[in-house]
Order: sequence, then C-alpha cells, then structure tokens
Amino acid sequence: MFSHNAQNDPPCTVHQQDLKKGTATLIADNGWYGHKVALAHYCGLQSSRPIYGAIPHGWYPDVARPMGQRKVKSAPIFFWNRRHMMQAQNFGVANVQSIGAPFYYARRNLFPDGTWDTSDRAGTFVLPSHSGEGIRRTYALRRMIEFVGRNYPPPFTVSIYYQDLATTDFSAYRDAGWRVVSSGTRMDPMFMYRSIAEMSRHSAFVADGPQTGLWYAAALGLQVSTVDPQEWGATNLWNYSADTRWPQLASGIGGAAAQDLAAEELGREFVLEPDQLMGTLGWDSPIKRSAAWALSKVSDVRHGKSIRQGNITSRNLAHLKKRASQ
Repeated sequence: MFSHNAQNDPPCTVHQQDLKKGTATLIADNGWYGHKVALAHYCGLQSSRPIYGAIPHGWYPDVARPMGQRKVKSAPIFFWNRRHMMQAQNFGVANVQSIGAPFYYARRNLFPDGTWDTSDRAGTFVLPSHSGEGIRRTYALRRMIEFVGRNYPPPFTVSIYYQDLATTDFSAYRDAGWRVVSSGTRMDPMFMYRSIAEMSRHSAFVADGPQTGLWYAAALGLQVSTVDPQEWGATNLWNYSADTRWPQLASGIGGAAAQDLAAEELGREFVLEPDQLMGTLGWDSPIKRSAAWALSKVSDVRHGKSIRQGNITSRNLAHLKKRASQ
C-alpha cells in the first residue's frame, strides 16, 4: 500500500495533548494528513489553498484552557464537534466554530452519493496507537497478535504509523499471515484518503483506546471496539487511552449505532455544503486568501515552516513546547 524509508524521517510528532499545558497549540493553516486537500477537493478545487484559521489535525477528548492564548484571534479555530467548540467558548476562546471533521468531506469525495458497497467487507483492521515526541510506543507483538486472533474475525490487517516502521518487528506479523500497511507520512496529501479506502475493505476494527482512526472506522459503519492496552503489552500510553466515556467501545459497536456515536465526535451535524465551506475557509474572498497567506508566514516565523507542513524536528519541537509553556 505504501513504500517508505522511515530512517529519513524525524523521530517526533506534535499532539496537542502532549504539550506542557494540554491542548495548547493549533498551528494556523497546517496541512497535516491531507486535510486541506480533502477540503479543497470537496469545494471543487484541484489543489489546496491557505486557510484563514486553524483546524485540529486529529481527534482528542477535550479542549484545554491554554487554547485561548493564541495571538491572532481574528482567524477562526474550526473545531470538529460541538463539545470542543463549547469547551473552548467556556474557556473564553474567541472566534471558534465547528465545521465537522475533514474525514466527512474526504468520504464525500470518495463516495459522492453517500453510500459504499459493504458486501465484500471482511476481516479486522488493527490500529495500534503510535509513538510521539519523546515517547516510543511499544507492544508485545506476538501477544497482541494472539489476542486479536482469538477475539476478532480474520483476515487481519495492521496499520503502522510511519514513524514506527523502522522499529517494528515485521516477522511477527508475517509469521501470523497478517497484512501490514501504512497510510504514508503526515505530510502526504493522500494520507486520509488511503486510510478511508483501506478501512472500508474491513468489517471490524480494533484499537487499544479511543483515537482518531477509531472514529473514522465507526463512521464507516465497521464493528469497532477497544481493548485494554495491557492486553497487548503496551507501554507509554497516551493520557486518554483509558478514557471510559464510551463504554460501548469495550463491548463493540457497529453499523448505524457506530456511525451515530462517531457523528458526535466527528461533528457530522456541522458538515457544510461546498459553497458554504468555501466562504467559511475564506477561499472565495481575495482579501481572506491574502490574509491566510500572510498568517501562514507569521506562523512559519513563530513556529517554523516545517511544523506547519508536518515535518517536525527536535529543534522546532522544543521551540513549540517552550512557547506553549509561556
């Protein structure tokens, strides 16, 4: 599915919840995981444009207070769902609104009529949580493989985050007859499209906790579930891995019920029509397009261009954490 030399990549990624003060930083106009490309395609554009504002690059449980510390408050924060928008407003964050997750726009691009063939779905898509800046996530792979094999329908596909490719023991998966895929780097504009296409081939999904990919799978109607990370011998858990707000996930949920649950997290109710999205993102206004370009340059000066584009280095990660702590 994807060929990649992980040795050439930086060893870290920014997740808002891992900064010192919680969900503190959203990089204006970040183009991670193909979000901007999917939004542009939905609007009938051939390529992405700078956005006058910021969109979270992934799902997280809650918004933390430091979000209100951003400097350019005239540029909106486009949250995915109602809970995050209301939490931000309660913290006094100015100029926020929800537009739904970029996932919904990407799905519409792939399935314009809103339906997709599920007759040949089979097997389980496994998505272990990935490593991050200063944290190397590890698993007891053969223990994990055995656990999944006992509890979920075959055949099995595991998706490995690109930063974990270099440290993964692929022989354990090969010996068990599993497929191994990766959706690309966070800089790859096709990342989300690949993820949706691959998940859509399966009937079940399992992860070691609530995460972005799980909600995507649920929105596609897969039978989704979570397991205790300790069942897989996981180390260095994200701080929301044990969140218990979604008890349905422990026992498994699928079909329309899964889609409805995902709709709350991904903000399906806020999805806009193409002309509305064009206006909201400032793409139909020469003034806002110029302002968006200028804002992206300001962000590059403050944080480094590589962060906005998703290419994180140890130096600019330290710089970002320092700014978040101020």
